[in-house]
Amino acid sequence: MPASSAESAGGGGHEGGGGPRTRAENERRILVLAPTSNDARLTARFLEKAGLETTVCADIPQLCAELDAGCGAILLAEEAVANASVTLLLAKLEDQPSWSDLPVVMVTGPGDASTQRRRLISLGPMGNVSIIERPVRPDTLVSTFEFAMRSRRRQYQVRALLEEREQMTANVQQQARIFDTTLSSIPDFTYTFDRSGRFAYANQSMLDHLGLKLGDIVGRNFFELPYPPELASRLQRQVQQVFHTGQVLRDEAPYTTPAGAMGYSEYIFSPVFADDGTVEAVAGSTRDTSERRHNEEALRNADRRKDEFLAMLAHELRNPLASVASAVAVLQGANDAESHDWATRVIARQSGQLSHLIDDLLDVSRITTGKIRLRKEIVDAARILDRARESARPLVTERQHELVSYYPPGEMWIEADPTRVEQIVLNLLTNAAKYTPTGGRIELSARSIGGELSISVHDNGMGIPPQRLPEMFELFAQGERSIARSEGGLGIGLTIVQKLTEMHGGRVEAHSAGPNLGSTFTIHLPSSVPSVESNGKRPAVSVADSFRALRVLIVDDNVDTAEGLERLLKRAGHQVALAHDGRQALERARAFSPDAIVLDIGLPGMDGFEVVRLLRAEPCGIGALIIAVTGYGQEEDRRRALDAGFDHHLVKPVDFSALTKFLADASLKKSPRPASSRSRSAVSTIAPASSTP
Repeated sequence: MPASSAESAGGGGHEGGGGPRTRAENERRILVLAPTSNDARLTARFLEKAGLETTVCADIPQLCAELDAGCGAILLAEEAVANASVTLLLAKLEDQPSWSDLPVVMVTGPGDASTQRRRLISLGPMGNVSIIERPVRPDTLVSTFEFAMRSRRRQYQVRALLEEREQMTANVQQQARIFDTTLSSIPDFTYTFDRSGRFAYANQSMLDHLGLKLGDIVGRNFFELPYPPELASRLQRQVQQVFHTGQVLRDEAPYTTPAGAMGYSEYIFSPVFADDGTVEAVAGSTRDTSERRHNEEALRNADRRKDEFLAMLAHELRNPLASVASAVAVLQGANDAESHDWATRVIARQSGQLSHLIDDLLDVSRITTGKIRLRKEIVDAARILDRARESARPLVTERQHELVSYYPPGEMWIEADPTRVEQIVLNLLTNAAKYTPTGGRIELSARSIGGELSISVHDNGMGIPPQRLPEMFELFAQGERSIARSEGGLGIGLTIVQKLTEMHGGRVEAHSAGPNLGSTFTIHLPSSVPSVESNGKRPAVSVADSFRALRVLIVDDNVDTAEGLERLLKRAGHQVALAHDGRQALERARAFSPDAIVLDIGLPGMDGFEVVRLLRAEPCGIGALIIAVTGYGQEEDRRRALDAGFDHHLVKPVDFSALTKFLADASLKKSPRPASSRSRSAVSTIAPASSTP
């Protein structure tokens, strides 16, 4: 090692201290290993004077440890590696990364250089080794390490480029994974192919559909997929158009499913541009639009049925209104009893028809929103069928139909809501009567078999075209109509039948051999075991026997309605007072002290809910019977009225017999009821008299 007498007195190199160094700082240093520590320090000091950083190592293990921390070159004395530990250094040098070729400078004794190199090679692979013989010229040693460090810095540049490329590759791979994961998470087919049609990519949805893996489809030709012949030629033209114009292309193509149904797929071809602006590839996506097409068609049909329904609703409402108007005109100009009786019957019948239409609309709304609660009991279905048959008899008689029944009493037990099952059967009988020409035949039959009750209504009427059978139970669906034949109703009766049957755990079926060949509707309900029969009759109470005249306050902003009800109640013997808004009702109640109050909820200014709360706080209203009258008959409307303080809830048009019964019950009371005696269990709700159960 080069040294002078002046240098031999001092220390040499960096042997530690000064705080932790970064790897970048370590990679600029030269590791020095000499036979003696004094030689090492002197050599290190000489190199540092030339502007080179050094670190002195005591032995090969320390040198290897420092090598792991980073270095730019190594200076070795031949004597320092002439022991067994040199294998540690050889292993380190052999285990360098691909970019690294660490410069090693070895100082040897005088002799033939080739001999020295052979001696060195015999130790093992040393890599980038330079040999300098003693005596060493200082400028030679400095220039050797300056060259070595320049070489090392170029290696660091290569390393930086490699790391940048690896990072870019990792980013690209990550983006590719995100891209593929995203595209494979959607049901659409996404793919790319080059100008020759060879696939470069296809997402998992497309691969699953084709039963292939990505490696199987890459390089395969897009136009070789199994397309119908006419579609394949069209796709080729369209792809060439995209390559030629560089514009996005959208189109839709029909296809036939394995089950033979018609389907549709929409595809988009987007150009992928090269750096020079030419189209080098096409990115495509294909989406199955069959469901959307079918939904759009269903919406169009629903919209059409809605329009038909509104037109028919207007027709159905005008018919009874026209009859009522005619009856009123007759009453205005007639003095004879016969005309009076006829007009009265017309008005009563047509009012019932209007109420029936409204009730059907409310029923279908309640059913479809799940607001109907069944009140089930074990009952003989024959009794329900008897009541439904009797309810349908007026229409059947008017149509001059023959109605025959086949069902055994006492053998058909079901657990059901009798009112709702009667409604189901009545709707089927009404439907059969409307669609059967005058003088036709209608059969009502039922039987229990296999734990199931089957109730069928068969007619020999218009029948149902086969294509219409699947939609017969859809809302607003109706049979064919014309100006001459307008008996289709509102198209909601069969919807109510289906929904109520399903609520009972049953199902409904429709059959017809075709137009003018009649139709059969059958409902299937779970059977039950019979219970102890009860005729369900209660002792009749004569209203006349228990009658006591009451003071009744009628509150309604509709003057005609209020005065009409006043006339009826006065005819029944009651004393009646009227009010037409909330404030007037409170004033009249204080002055009149009514036994009962018939209170409209929809009052101007102060509604009936607020009025009843104020009345219940007054002495005149604490014990009074207060009956709500409203056009709203939903379950929540009833509940709200009862919670507000009403005793009963009547839906317009008011069922006068129900009102009379409530007043008769009140007349039996010997004294007004205190507020504390009002029990929710005594509260009842009555639907309109004309309502279908």
